[in-house]
Amino acid sequence: MNKEFETKLHVWQNEVNTTCNKYAKEINLDFYPFQSSVEFKPDLLIIGANPAGDNKYCERVRMTENSGSEKKYNAYIEYENDPIWKINKPVIKMFSGVNSRKVLEESVITNALYFNTPSIREFERLLNGKEIIEYCSEKTSELIYDIVKPKAVLFLGFAAPKWLKIPFSAKENSILRTDDNRSALIMKAECNGIPHYIIHHPSRNYQFNNGINLDKKRSKFEEIFSK
Repeated sequence: MNKEFETKLHVWQNEVNTTCNKYAKEINLDFYPFQSSVEFKPDLLIIGANPAGDNKYCERVRMTENSGSEKKYNAYIEYENDPIWKINKPVIKMFSGVNSRKVLEESVITNALYFNTPSIREFERLLNGKEIIEYCSEKTSELIYDIVKPKAVLFLGFAAPKWLKIPFSAKENSILRTDDNRSALIMKAECNGIPHYIIHHPSRNYQFNNGINLDKKRSKFEEIFSK
C-alpha cells in the first residue's frame, strides 16, 4: 500500500466532503465523488461529466470505496445487468476483449463534477453553478495528476475534458474514425505524460456507441490495452 497516496487521498476526500456538503445544502442535490474503489496508478481512470439523477441532499461522509482493501468495488461491473443503468452498457461492450475487460474491472471511476443532475445544462443553471464547476474541476485535476496518477484516462463525453482544460480536436487528435471518415470515434490527447482518450458520451450519442462504431472501438481499446 502506498502510504503517500493514502494520505493525499484522505486529505483530498476530507476537503471535498467539507466543501461539497456546503454547496449541497445550497442547491439541495446529493454528490458522489467515486463510483469505484480508488487505487494508485491504475491502468485506467474513467471520468464522466457528472452523475445522472436528481437525488436530494443527504448529509453524510462520502467515503472512497474500499480504498486499499482486497475487496474491490466497481459500479459499472456491479450494475452490469441493471436495465436502469445506461452509461455503463456501451462501455462494457467496448471493453469486452480479453485484456480490456480486465482493465475495466480494475479501473477507477469518477466524474469531473460530483453533483447529480439530469443534464449538464441543468447543472450550469444551478445557483453557484459556475463556481461549483470550477471547484470540482480543480479537485478532479488534483486527483488525476497528484494522487491517483493513472496510466491512462478515458473521458466519457466532451464536457469533462473541456472543464479540466484538456485541449483536443476531433480532427487533429482522432485515432479512430467512422467508416465514412466524417466523425471521430476515439480521440487521444497527451497531458502530463498521460494519454487521455475521449469518446462521445455513451448514453447520449447512440450512433457513435452502437453497431459497427462500437465494434471498431472495442477492437481499438483491446489493441491499446494489450500493449
